[in-house]
Amino acid sequence: MTLVGGKPLKKRALSLCILTCAVAAHGAPKRSPPKPATAAAEAAPVAAPEPAPPNPTPQPAPITAPTPTPTPTPALVASAAPAPSVNAAPAPAAVEKPRLVVLDLSPAGGLDPTLAGAMSEVLTADVSKIGVFAVTSQKDLVTSLGLERQRQLLGCSEESCLTELADALGARFVMSGTLAKLGDAYQLNVQTVDSRTNKALGRATRIAPDMKALRGAMPYVVAEATGTPPPTPPSRVLPITLLAVGGVSLVASGIVFVQSLFREETALNELKLGKEQPSFTLRSAQYYREEAARVVELRVIGAITAGVGTALAVLGVVLMPPAEARLSVVPLANGLGLVGVWP
Repeated sequence: MTLVGGKPLKKRALSLCILTCAVAAHGAPKRSPPKPATAAAEAAPVAAPEPAPPNPTPQPAPITAPTPTPTPTPALVASAAPAPSVNAAPAPAAVEKPRLVVLDLSPAGGLDPTLAGAMSEVLTADVSKIGVFAVTSQKDLVTSLGLERQRQLLGCSEESCLTELADALGARFVMSGTLAKLGDAYQLNVQTVDSRTNKALGRATRIAPDMKALRGAMPYVVAEATGTPPPTPPSRVLPITLLAVGGVSLVASGIVFVQSLFREETALNELKLGKEQPSFTLRSAQYYREEAARVVELRVIGAITAGVGTALAVLGVVLMPPAEARLSVVPLANGLGLVGVWP
């Protein structure tokens, strides 16, 4: 293409410019004009970002004291207690023991009144031990009664006096008795009377060679006189065992002694025959020496066994409970008398 004076080139450039403007006006997206910034925004400086605070170390939570529980008042406790059930069984009422008055024993047969007074205290103590009666002694009775009342009771008869004594103290039963000396023995008579019926509740009689034996029989006297069960008798197993072992030991010691005598007699007979008869052949001297030592050993064993057996037998006799004396032969002015209770 020939450019003459530059005219064709300007024409083509003008066409391209018009085409480019048309395409831009048709396909380019429309943009909203920017809003004008205010003067305050333009004047405010941009703040720098604050640094992040460091991560703090976790602290333990404080321990709080527990709140004290208030103590309830007695009124609140009483109101909070459950009310008793209407159908609850009532508490059993205490059973009142019947009262029994123990009078002092009357001395008889020339007995020292001091012994009768001592046995009266023993009798009162044994009646209290059974736990059946509310016991009152004569001393307690005298203390409780007034002087005027005692004077009134001095002239009453035996039965009426017992009733008066019981009524004065509110007692139903009255125990009385006698302690007499019959030769070298002692006799105890005790009875208990029911003041309501004027009848004897029980009677007991014991004969003993001395006061110690009579004291040992007192629990059985109380049981018979009051109609209560007798006490359990003491066990005799240990004394009987000691007696049996002692007896066996004595028999064994006797057997050992007999054996030693037999050995000794045999050895002596052999030695005698050896002297009398030269033809009799004796054993060795060592054998006879051993036999003599054996005889001595057996006798020592027998003596020890006999001593042990005797000691065991004596101990069994000492520990043996005394038998209850119910019958006794008592010397009287005109002869002998059998006194006591037949079982």
